[in-house]
Amino acid sequence: MKKFALTGGIACGKSLASEFLKELGVEILDADDIVHEIIPDPAERRRIAAEVFSDPIKRRELESRIHPLVRSRIHAWLEEARPEAATLRVAVIPLLYETGWEKDFDFVGCIVSSRELQIARMMESRSYSKQEAVSRIEAQMPAEEKAARADFVIENDGSKDNLRRQLAAFAHELRGNSLRRGQYGIIHNMKDLKEAYKTIEADHFAPKMEISFIDGANRQTFHYEKVTWNIGGEEKGLRYGENPGQEAALYKLVNGNLVLGDVEMLQPGRYLASVPELLQSGKHPGKTNVTDTDNALNILRYLMEKPCAVIVKHNNPCGVATGSTLAEAYFRANKADRLAAFGGAIALNRECDIETAKLIIENYAEVVVAPDFKEGVMDLFAAKKNLRVFRIKNMDRLTDFVAKHVVDFKSLIDGGIVAQTSFSANARKSEDMMPAYCNRKITDKATGAVTFEEHKIKRLPTAKEYEDLVFGWLVEAGVTSNSVLYVKDGATVGIGTGEQDRVGVAEIARDKAYTKHADWIAWEKYQKPYNDLRLVFGEEDGAKKQAEIMEQTRAEKGGIPGCAMVSDAFFPFRDGAEVGIREGITSIVQPGGAIRDWDVIDCCNDAGVAMVFTGQRSFRH
Repeated sequence: MKKFALTGGIACGKSLASEFLKELGVEILDADDIVHEIIPDPAERRRIAAEVFSDPIKRRELESRIHPLVRSRIHAWLEEARPEAATLRVAVIPLLYETGWEKDFDFVGCIVSSRELQIARMMESRSYSKQEAVSRIEAQMPAEEKAARADFVIENDGSKDNLRRQLAAFAHELRGNSLRRGQYGIIHNMKDLKEAYKTIEADHFAPKMEISFIDGANRQTFHYEKVTWNIGGEEKGLRYGENPGQEAALYKLVNGNLVLGDVEMLQPGRYLASVPELLQSGKHPGKTNVTDTDNALNILRYLMEKPCAVIVKHNNPCGVATGSTLAEAYFRANKADRLAAFGGAIALNRECDIETAKLIIENYAEVVVAPDFKEGVMDLFAAKKNLRVFRIKNMDRLTDFVAKHVVDFKSLIDGGIVAQTSFSANARKSEDMMPAYCNRKITDKATGAVTFEEHKIKRLPTAKEYEDLVFGWLVEAGVTSNSVLYVKDGATVGIGTGEQDRVGVAEIARDKAYTKHADWIAWEKYQKPYNDLRLVFGEEDGAKKQAEIMEQTRAEKGGIPGCAMVSDAFFPFRDGAEVGIREGITSIVQPGGAIRDWDVIDCCNDAGVAMVFTGQRSFRH
């Protein structure tokens, strides 16, 4: 059973906090209540307190007799709780750190108040003089030190409602903490959890692996070898998997071939993300660093004609942009979603130069990958101790991978495997896209006669619109479904990912465009994030600035007017397309093939919006 404690200085509000925690279903045992049982007479307690607080020797003598009794009672109470019980038990111990008892507990909350409030409360509720109140405070460990050592801090300088909200969060954290488990057992507190992120998991995966496809006498086998890097004089593989506690290994394909029907898999030896050259290890690379890098390259392989930057987070692009220079491309990709780009993986399709590197180090990134790095760039990156820098020289041949396939494996929870050939976007230029067209089937209810009504798009995209439609469709190949994108001038404006319904993801992409647009305005004006303006400039002035920015954002419709709208699957109804049309998009690309394609075509014609079909769905899960 995990053990939780709440501590804090005198008159910080521990008693009130205890009452609120009880309302939240938390069982409480207060060390002060145990002392009251040991010394039941209030007058006697006051007499003893007055005597010992002016004499440190007497205070230590009293504590040596009282504290063991209190400690024993608390431990017995905590041990009474059944491991399977859902109710939380929290011991309230004012002198937790002073006595060194914090080692007995898995998670500690600390309630703090300003010194002025502590004094005022003692003078009001306990009739202490100011001098008496100060002496009581100074007899305890400073509040700042207690707070620094605690796992959770509760500030009690505000209203009771504010205190209630913080205690609800504290109780929620306790319940979550009681369930946290690592690979080798329970993670006991937040300090342990933080250590878990720094841990390099033991790697028990074999150095070699084979996967065979057998059809009678025909055996086709892939041969793999585990990838490691020399870090600090040791050969090390991946730090850990998706999360701390998950072992992981990276393997490169060294031999073998597979032909499925007319599709031949990629030949061995043409390495990209599976064998990155680690120029700067930063934090030891983990599984997500590799998979984010891989998806960035998956997008970049279609976009090699111009300098391009892709920023990926959680295996989805935050921002993708082209530019006349690499620095311009990175600047625009970061601008597309400056918030999500924090901690992302940055992939560049040209040699990284000083100008681009200076822009990159203004922010926090997990990974930078490029075909090479100009002189002086690595000196700049060295200042970012946690940054991993990968060089992949084969990136200059990324276009060779455009139409190549690999086998995608997905493991099921029962150990089964789903295997599929990987996706490749077929519509890679404007000529590959078809003007939207369909024949609507109409059945006469009275006679059953069937007729067909032709619906076709009236306006074709301009050359500039086609550029964005192609760009957006190729970026779409790396976005989790359902997805909708808004793109303009070779840069993403809003990316909606992983939503279950089509109209919903169109709205998410729109809302993200507005949010990122407002944040960029705030950054340009004040060099501060939009969400921080009230903290930086005060509630009234900050709120005024936010209102002005949001008014500008709404007037500019989040930068969406003139965008191309991209959908990875057909619009089943016109409502999804209408989300973008209301914001001012001028063109749409989608696979087509819905029963109600005619309705979406009519919707676009009514708005003067161009629409093309690719004839290929681009789902990614």
